[in-house]
Amino acid sequence: MTNEYQALHTIDGGSNWTIQSLPVTETLENVRFKGTLDGLAVGNNGTIIRTTDGGASWTPVSSGTSGLLMGLSVVVPEPGLTSVVVVAALAFCGRRRR
Repeated sequence: MTNEYQALHTIDGGSNWTIQSLPVTETLENVRFKGTLDGLAVGNNGTIIRTTDGGASWTPVSSGTSGLLMGLSVVVPEPGLTSVVVVAALAFCGRRRR
């Protein structure tokens, strides 16, 4: 992530990069992809954004919290199952990042 409003995006394996705007104004802390298309990013004030097109576009997702989301794990289910379990961890480190 370049700052709290933009991300770098590549469609050719990293030979060329473009800066794209994101639909959030909060700092993002972590991003994870399941495969090449489906991804999530988490950050400040409960921010979660989702992509289904490899990061070309992002959509906000409600997290149900206003806490700082620092960690993100995408768990791929057993073969034949279509759901993906996503775990976002609140940061409890005794200080708040700014």
